Amino acid sequence: MAGTKLGGDRSVGLEYCKDYGLLDPLGQEVGRVDRVFGNGNGDPQYVRVRVGIFGQRLVLIPVLEVAVDHERRSLTLR
Repeated sequence: MAGTKLGGDRSVGLEYCKDYGLLDPLGQEVGRVDRVFGNGNGDPQYVRVRVGIFGQRLVLIPVLEVAVDHERRSLTLR
């Protein structure tokens, strides 16, 4: 998966994951992907997710803790 480095803000250009749903291990949606952050090499490190009733709370999740399903446009917590 190739990402685009966006410079100093450490945000990785993985637009294809933006707005993906975040699912718990049972398949229930618990939030939506807001942004992906990476290291200096552009490798994704964290996913910022909006959770809660109105998506007002932001949570950072290490990318190693999720599995990506592009067909379902979702990330699933492991």
